[in-house]
Amino acid sequence: DGIVPADAAGDADTKQLIADILATLGAETDRSGKPGINQAKVDQFYAELAAFTAWTKQGATPEVLVAGDATAAAAAAVNAVRAKVDDYFARVRLANYDGRALSALNRQESEYLAIAAKDLKISSEEVASFPVSRVEPGKAKPSPCSPA
Repeated sequence: DGIVPADAAGDADTKQLIADILATLGAETDRSGKPGINQAKVDQFYAELAAFTAWTKQGATPEVLVAGDATAAAAAAVNAVRAKVDDYFARVRLANYDGRALSALNRQESEYLAIAAKDLKISSEEVASFPVSRVEPGKAKPSPCSPA
């Protein structure tokens, strides 16, 4: 019937390939009622795989790599601080919504006093959870990385 179920594969690699095609493109049913693939599914799978490969190679073009060879490092740096920046803008949105939240959104003086008595370093765990800046209504515009 032209439909090959995964259990008809002769080796583990072929069985895995059939399973991958089934998972991504769905199954055809053979005469025995088993799910399997046909030539059209195989052709579609490899065509889509080639399209995906071509698309990923576009990422290496100068138009996409805006910082040249430093693009990957720049993207990693942005990703490293994204959560902290998003937290700040979420706090600002809350402050804009209701000014009564300011004292809860900013750290209390007692928290600063507790860490000021110690030797401070930039990487101090105590300040890692503090907002990136003091939160005030209208102080910052929403981040282009964050949903408004």
